[in-house]
Amino acid sequence: MGEPDPSVSESYAQDKLCIHMLGPPQVMWNGRLLKIPRRQVRHLLFVLAATPQPAPRDQIYPLFWESDTGCCARRMSHLLTHLRQILPQPTLLQTTNEYIYLCPEAVYSDVVAFRQFANAKESLTIDQLAQTIQLYRGSFLESCYAHRNNSAYENWVLGQRHELERTYLLLLKRLLDAQVGQNTHAAIETARLYLATDPLSETVHHQLMILHHQIGDRRAALQQFYACEKQLKEELGIAPQPEMVTLYQQLRSDEWQKTPALAPVVSIRPVDMGIPLVGIEPELDALRVIFTEACQGNGRVVLLSGERGVGKTRLIEAFATSVKQETPVIFCTWPPGCQFAYFWLARKLIAFAKNTHAHFHPCLNRLLEIEDTLWPTTAAGELAQIEEAIYQLILDITRRNGRFIICLDNLEAADSATLHLITRLGQQMAGLPLFVLGGYCCQGTPNIMQLQQQLNTLGVLIEKKISGMDLTAIRALLTHLFGDFQGRDELAQQLRTMTGGNTFFVVEVVRALAESEAAAFNHNHLDIPIPQTIEQVITNRLQNLSPLARQILEAGAVIGYSFTFATLQQTSGRGEAETMTALQELIARYLLTACGKTYRFQHQIIQENVLATMETTRRHLLQRRAGRLLPHHMADPVR
Repeated sequence: MGEPDPSVSESYAQDKLCIHMLGPPQVMWNGRLLKIPRRQVRHLLFVLAATPQPAPRDQIYPLFWESDTGCCARRMSHLLTHLRQILPQPTLLQTTNEYIYLCPEAVYSDVVAFRQFANAKESLTIDQLAQTIQLYRGSFLESCYAHRNNSAYENWVLGQRHELERTYLLLLKRLLDAQVGQNTHAAIETARLYLATDPLSETVHHQLMILHHQIGDRRAALQQFYACEKQLKEELGIAPQPEMVTLYQQLRSDEWQKTPALAPVVSIRPVDMGIPLVGIEPELDALRVIFTEACQGNGRVVLLSGERGVGKTRLIEAFATSVKQETPVIFCTWPPGCQFAYFWLARKLIAFAKNTHAHFHPCLNRLLEIEDTLWPTTAAGELAQIEEAIYQLILDITRRNGRFIICLDNLEAADSATLHLITRLGQQMAGLPLFVLGGYCCQGTPNIMQLQQQLNTLGVLIEKKISGMDLTAIRALLTHLFGDFQGRDELAQQLRTMTGGNTFFVVEVVRALAESEAAAFNHNHLDIPIPQTIEQVITNRLQNLSPLARQILEAGAVIGYSFTFATLQQTSGRGEAETMTALQELIARYLLTACGKTYRFQHQIIQENVLATMETTRRHLLQRRAGRLLPHHMADPVR
């Protein structure tokens, strides 16, 4: 609705109808509050003011009534009459047979202004970010409730509220990142604004502690830790992350005068060291065979499972690289917490279609240009149209090229709508040269289990578990990097025990050995360096556990590398059902593995990390319990 500038939004009060919906709603005309007594009339005005585009009548009707279209049209006619009578100028409201909208030249909407600036294609300056954030005076239609028995309108309000709050937090994070290092005091205020909306963000709590430390306010930094600890305990029943605890301990000790550093962002993908594709050749050959069959019209979905870092992404990329010369390939991955239906896959497909001049529905054309925060997430009819357009586009690309490969990584984070689309494609794979290759990490995830069940019923699913590097592959890696040295086989065995064959872990440990120039490896795993990258990955994996699973894992770490169910249960002090529930979670997350009647850690490094980060009092308690049960089988002391 026009091109409002957030810095001068109040100037519209004299010549525009100003509708404020961020925070307590207000409708202003000539600097005075415009009262709208009828609740339905207010709600209609808010719906129209929340979008800069004309609103189709058939999309507004369901927000107010469940009757047939004819009845809705009559009711809407009465509602529009009441709205025109209340507005200071009847021309502010425009209608056609198909659309209803507010005159964009004469109406100012803070929601529209907020979205326009948040979605600006050019990068916003610090001042522009701050001005845009000021538009967000509170949650969408704060303290405003739907009229009685109207769940459709209430759901619309909640959807808008969630989307706008997410956009607001993204803008705050952008502003915070820009202010850090330039204006510490301003960054502190921005971090406080962020936590006022999302008080459970440990990342921002951690950054705020550091910012307080940088201006010499240790007391405020410690109070921030206490506030974070209280929030997490009351809301989630969990303790702060180890990074938070470490920083807190530094600030309390004599080391507080040193400058703590933010924990580095760790990538699970190994950095290229000139490492050959050792250990994945059999899986690569198997994928090529399945792909050859798919090209003959026997379309397939192949799902690769395995813990994070074991080499699934590397295998997918190696396969895509080996066939991309003669076959169109797209590669799509999902970040954690993905909530936008079809977003990540649609972006890849649309970009591919534009480059290859494939035909696609016009509804997809505009989606390539908009920001993710404005991706349609509430209009069921629009999402259905998008799914159908994506579905037809995939079929068109496949038939035009005689084959098509879709590589999907981190599927456990994919939105449910995309997984449903994969199932729908599975229904058409008979006679279709389509090959879908996906990877996921956590076992037992409900959305993945549902996908597996549906694809199995269709008979198009092939599942492969990726185990990482065996002894032969680790020996080949060591030989490739260091030559055939004495003690190579012993070192390979130690690496296998430490890492469980996890490709990322193996490569990072070997990299640390190479950088430390330990040419005469002494073959004692206690002296093999454990890189910070691995420690950080394990810490991140552990912090996502439920409190119960973490307690059971700590009990296992105290007992030793392997243990029985009975010993684990008695040491932890938990009931049989609780222990079994926790074990299922730990196995699903590749922290433990079942070996007959015993359980063991997936990697020795995980056991050592759990021991090293465990609270001292709790470790002593568990050691006393385990000592009574297994006096001669206690875990090694913490390194």
